Amino acid sequence: MKKITIDQFVALVKKRAGIFVDGPRGQWTFSNTYKIDVVEEKEHFELDEVQIIPKKNPVYLPDDVLKICNSVDELVTFLKDEEYIKKGFLKANKSFNEFIEEDIFDNISMKDLLIKYHECETFSLTCPYNDGYDELHPYGKYSITQQQADEILSQINDENQDLYYYYEMLPNSFRSKHTFENLIEETRNESLALYEKVMNNQLEADESPHACDMFRLGKAKYKSPQLLWHFYHTHDIVYEHRTVINSILKNTESRPITFALEEPYYKPLKNSYLKSVIGFAWHCTTSSQLSITHYFEMDGHAKAWLSQLQDDYDMRTLEDLAFYYKGHLAFPSCTHEHFHHDYLKQVKKDARKGL
Repeated sequence: MKKITIDQFVALVKKRAGIFVDGPRGQWTFSNTYKIDVVEEKEHFELDEVQIIPKKNPVYLPDDVLKICNSVDELVTFLKDEEYIKKGFLKANKSFNEFIEEDIFDNISMKDLLIKYHECETFSLTCPYNDGYDELHPYGKYSITQQQADEILSQINDENQDLYYYYEMLPNSFRSKHTFENLIEETRNESLALYEKVMNNQLEADESPHACDMFRLGKAKYKSPQLLWHFYHTHDIVYEHRTVINSILKNTESRPITFALEEPYYKPLKNSYLKSVIGFAWHCTTSSQLSITHYFEMDGHAKAWLSQLQDDYDMRTLEDLAFYYKGHLAFPSCTHEHFHHDYLKQVKKDARKGL
C-alpha cells in the first residue's frame, strides 16, 4: 500500500474508479462520485467496500449499509473517524503518480496504442452472433449447427474453478460446516430446479427466473454469506447458455459467420482475417448473448484501418478490441464499459520464460 494525502484522495475519488484504501476494518473500494455507501460484510471484514451509487439509474443497494456520505467532505470526515486517515494520509493501492499515469493510459489515442503495442502480431474484434429478435426467436433468428453447438458448450468453463476462489474467501466458521463439493451440488441442484420451472412455465408470481435473485431476496436455501451469490449466479449463467443454444438450434435461417466483414466499413479487414470463434465469453466479459470474435493479423492493411479510429472505444458493429503478443492477451478493451488493461509487460516476461 502507498501513502496519499487527503487532497490527492479527494482529487482522485471525484474522477476515477478503483481506489482501494486500507484501515482498521480492512480494505474499502471507491469508484466514481455521487452518493457514497460503505457496505459492511459482517462475516468477513476484508470484503468491506465502498460503493458510490449514481443519483440517476441507481444500482442495487445491499441491505447492510454502514454509512451514507452525501459529499466528499463528509466522506473524509467519516474516514478520519474510522481511522482510515491518520496524520493527513491514507494507505492506497497505488501512489498518486501511479494513478495519474493510469489516467493517461485510460485516455490513450489509437495512434499511441498502435505505437505502444507495435510488437503485437494479431488483434481481435467481437460482435453479436444473432439479430432478428422477436416473440418466435427470443435469442435471435439465425441457427447454428450441432457441431458448433457442441464446441460452444465445451467452451463453458468448469464453474468449480471460478467458484473455489470465492469459497476460499468465505469465513472459516462457514467453511468448517460446508465443504466446497456440497455447496456446489446443493446450489447447482437448487438452480437446476428453478431452471426447469422456467422451462416448463411453472414459476410462481413471486419467483424470479434467476437463482441469484432468489438468494438476494432471501428465498434460496442459503441466506448468507453474501459471497454465495456467486455460486447461484454462475449456475444461472450455465443454464442460460444452454437455453440459448437449444433455442437457436431449432432455427432454420443461417448466414456466414463473417457477415460483419461484408459491410463496406469493414471490408479492408478481410485481407487480414485469420479466424472466427463463436462463444459466450471473450477477453473482457462473459455474456448471455452468443457472440463472434474475429481474429486478424496486425499487418499494414489492419494498421491502416485501425489508424482511422480515435481510440479503442470508437467502435461500431465490431467492438471490444484486443491485441495479442505471441498468442497471449496483451491489451483487452471493453467498448461499452469503457475500460482497458495493459498486460504487455507481463506477457513479454512470460514469453521469455517460455510460459
